Amino acid sequence: MEKFALVLAHWWPTIDKTVRLLAASSLLCLLGGATHGQTKVPQDGQRALKVLESLEPKTSWRPETLLKGDFDCDGSKDYAFGGQKANRYIIGILKGPVKANSKHWVISFKSGKESQNSLCSLDARINLESRKDLKTRHKCKGIKLHDDLCDSFHIYWKKLMGRFVWSRL
Repeated sequence: MEKFALVLAHWWPTIDKTVRLLAASSLLCLLGGATHGQTKVPQDGQRALKVLESLEPKTSWRPETLLKGDFDCDGSKDYAFGGQKANRYIIGILKGPVKANSKHWVISFKSGKESQNSLCSLDARINLESRKDLKTRHKCKGIKLHDDLCDSFHIYWKKLMGRFVWSRL
């Protein structure tokens, strides 16, 4: 491998830019074990996804949306996925540790511009948000749902209500 690197370093400046790009991406695939068109989901995330699929089989879950964090502020790692069911964007949250009968929550957002609880597009993403429970000083995680076309949704655990709520900023 070291010899290959020396030869490559010597010839690299004389190689056409397109060929360099192809060579570099090929080398990254070989060294990193990258797969084209596939999303690598860690084993614990795969298990959480299987449980969520069994609990909510009519939703098309997107494995690449996996989020991990303490969403219900109980000190345990939970799992969240985005998905689609008809014209609705679905967020599924699975309470950890993952078991076949884990408690789960489903939050549904329709697509359209009719109301404040609608996404502008089903082409949405979810990201982690940091939150701090002021009473316990526990660092909980929230979920940001956004489609870059209208205001984001901020989903978080409301301890007094014992459920997830959302706000829009």
